[in-house]
Amino acid sequence: MERHAYTLHTALSRRGHQVHVFTSPPDGGDNSKTPTSSPFIHCHEGEPGRWRYNKAWEQFLEENKLKPFDVVHSESVALPHWLARNLDNLVVSWHGIALESLQSNIVQDLTRHPNEPMSPAFNRSVQGVIPKVLNEIRFFKSYAHHVAISDSCGEMLRDMYQIPTKRVHVILNGVDEDDFVVDSKSGQELRSKIGIPNNASIVFGIAGRLVKDKGHPLLYEAFSSLITKHPNVYLIVAGSGPWQSRYKDIGSNVIVLGSMSPSELGAFYNAIDIFVNPTLRPQGLDLTLMEAMMSGKAVMASRFPSIKGSIVVDDEFGYMFAPNVESLLEAMEMVVEEGSMRLAQRGKACREYAASMFTATKMALAYERQTRMEVNATATLISNFRIYKAKYYPDGFFLSAEMGGSPSFAWRSIMKAQSLLKKGGAIRVGSGANVSILNDPWLSDGSDPYVHTVSVSLVDKKVSQLMSMEHDQWDMDILYDIFEERDINLIVSIPIQVAEADTWWSGMSRQLVVMLCWALWKSRNDPVWNQKHVEVTDVVVLALRVLNQWLYAQDKTFDPSLGLLFPEDGNEHWTSPNIDTIKINTDATIFSLTNYYSYSCVARTHASTLLEAKAKCVRGVVSPRWLNPLAYMKN
Repeated sequence: MERHAYTLHTALSRRGHQVHVFTSPPDGGDNSKTPTSSPFIHCHEGEPGRWRYNKAWEQFLEENKLKPFDVVHSESVALPHWLARNLDNLVVSWHGIALESLQSNIVQDLTRHPNEPMSPAFNRSVQGVIPKVLNEIRFFKSYAHHVAISDSCGEMLRDMYQIPTKRVHVILNGVDEDDFVVDSKSGQELRSKIGIPNNASIVFGIAGRLVKDKGHPLLYEAFSSLITKHPNVYLIVAGSGPWQSRYKDIGSNVIVLGSMSPSELGAFYNAIDIFVNPTLRPQGLDLTLMEAMMSGKAVMASRFPSIKGSIVVDDEFGYMFAPNVESLLEAMEMVVEEGSMRLAQRGKACREYAASMFTATKMALAYERQTRMEVNATATLISNFRIYKAKYYPDGFFLSAEMGGSPSFAWRSIMKAQSLLKKGGAIRVGSGANVSILNDPWLSDGSDPYVHTVSVSLVDKKVSQLMSMEHDQWDMDILYDIFEERDINLIVSIPIQVAEADTWWSGMSRQLVVMLCWALWKSRNDPVWNQKHVEVTDVVVLALRVLNQWLYAQDKTFDPSLGLLFPEDGNEHWTSPNIDTIKINTDATIFSLTNYYSYSCVARTHASTLLEAKAKCVRGVVSPRWLNPLAYMKN
């Protein structure tokens, strides 16, 4: 689990919230037991540190059955879109989006020496990130709420990704205020322990993963040049990675400490005069800058919008430089010239600002406030719905409700729309336990979804009573005994999905009704949120325009998912999937003359091992367009 995520979950738990975290196994240690107090950490099975979303999703569903979560939070794309889009209470925190990754790739390539060729891996990464950007822009809109961890990321989500403003919330990362404090004694002790001499003029520090995209090639060259002119300058490196051994090549002016725990990092920050962050990645918001400022240290960092707009917002806090060796070296020269006493003054200003902006408590309060707004809004809506249902239609659907005695003004207004909905609505049959055979519009006929058969035996009976004992197909004996031919043909054309709820849906010819309802709702909110008043014609035009856009989005010749396809997709012959992946193939056939359809399913591993195979023949009539999706759901 990432450190920023653990800090957030712990801070929320300290405030009395029950937090469940579904994550990958930690490196080392026993992960078989779930803690008995919040945050409850659920580690899925598998390799330590390797995220398996399908395993975590299974754990989440099991826990959600016991007691549904008020809010579900995901770190970036930890939860794939096809799962996340179905959670209407989802909040996604973005620590890096694909558009920022593209910018990061460009910045990193600019660090190449003039004679160094562009690597094939870079070419592939640039080509691969563009489809990701386009797909993100398309599917981000379906997420309920977005949390941007920097102001620049929030602007990008609103402007480039076209997310409505009210669904984008900027909440800066926070660090544990108890772990990072001003403690000059611990800093001096660490200096003595690692051999920093008393006559050291300036001690720079850097922490984090020692990899290329964190800017270590820049710091390596810049510091190597700096000590040729200023031999009393030192650099302390906290972290591990490929550049750990490279730094040691510089000589005794560089001390590499390796990986450090948060408690040890406190002493590290107090031992330095200024913290350096030469990152080449514009995305995210680096915690190390916040930790250094909380520890009372001045900072210097790459001049990216996320850092400039959210962390180093005042020149008094330190220095910013372009992500190249020349600019970094120039900034380090200025630091040496300024001296440690001036840096201490800057560090004091950093501490005051960080204590007001970057604490874990402040971050938790912001998430708590945003979450409560969503929970309260949902609770109010659900409460009103339950009140109306209990009072006016306790045993049926809204379309079967009556005005009742002494109705409220709100209920009178709602009932005005009932006749309109009846004209364009029909019931999607699930279990059929709540659908009246005679009184509800449940047949698959857009112009007339009601049963025509007249029989005393059908009075007060439910659709579920027309199914076989196994509830996997229609009971044809009952249908032939009671119903007329027109009704029989329509009934058997309805696929049985007993696991689904009986719900209302609007026919294809009623799309405009839905768009008009949406346009009316938006026009109602415009005076409140945007101080904008509209005419009736504006509502109609808006509905038609949005409907046309929606129809264009449904155009099968325009497939936004193509950017996610792999070379093996669409092969004529079966090919094995990736390692640790299961491939499921289905096929289905319609026997129109006898009113039967059949479907089959085969599941195999990457080693071509057969896991399971199913096949079934069912009486009924199904549209060809729904047959393959039905085969997937049934299997």
